[in-house]
Amino acid sequence: MKSAVKFVSQLTLLITLLVVSTAHAQAISELCPARFFMQPVKQSEPATTSLYGFELAAEGPRSVTAALAFDTSDGWFVASVPATSLHEKDEHYSSPSATFIKRTWVSPIMYMKFPSHFTISHAWVYSAQSTGDDFGWSKMGLVVCQPASGARSVSVAPQGQLAKLDPKDEDPISAPPGAGAVIISADRSSPLKKSDCATPFRDATATKTFSPDYPNAERGRVGINVTSTIQVSINADGSLADAWVYYPSGFPDFDDAALQGARLSKYESGIAYCEPVPGLFLFHVTFSPN
Repeated sequence: MKSAVKFVSQLTLLITLLVVSTAHAQAISELCPARFFMQPVKQSEPATTSLYGFELAAEGPRSVTAALAFDTSDGWFVASVPATSLHEKDEHYSSPSATFIKRTWVSPIMYMKFPSHFTISHAWVYSAQSTGDDFGWSKMGLVVCQPASGARSVSVAPQGQLAKLDPKDEDPISAPPGAGAVIISADRSSPLKKSDCATPFRDATATKTFSPDYPNAERGRVGINVTSTIQVSINADGSLADAWVYYPSGFPDFDDAALQGARLSKYESGIAYCEPVPGLFLFHVTFSPN
């Protein structure tokens, strides 16, 4: 990475408020009509059952039904989530060079009950059906989704400070359910996937990273480290499906350069249950004036 002018002392940091829209027009990709997050509920007393809070999420408005799959130390479980409308949520982030809002769509917090305590090794939206979205899922009917393999993130050195979510925007999915909360019971299932191969799981990774140059337009103007994070969508064959700004730096020229670096880099897809699967990958670029 080429250096720019030396650090400018007493530089006034430019803080720019950005709204990172997740509209389909901005080339954001989805791998499934819905994704979900879950955490164990904090229980004050010992219980024979296990309870998790969770919420569905997506990159745009819609109503979804979903089947969830759980691969656990006590066998496989499945659960059905009834039609649920996702509502818009603004998440406020801050980084050394920008404050911004990431817009997403989430369901109300729901709860999943299991008959005993065990370790969940993998869980994902096994299938989902969407209505009212603008990503094209509605026309596809029931969509069978691939499990995630996990994905490393890559940083183009030197590493800068990444964006942090405002704690006030964190959803309390580990809190006990309140009155009227939706509680779904998971049912035992026969195995949905096989893992009897030499490499049942492998993280997606970058095999060759392209280091972008410091933008010429910013030489002499910016004297701080600036980090831009790009999200990359990787096809099952390792090819690039799409890339977009995930954590903006506050400076469009830096974001454009980082986006170019992510698009010119090479990737290897992940493996889940012995099969190559598509996935998402975070590509961090820190531009240094030194």
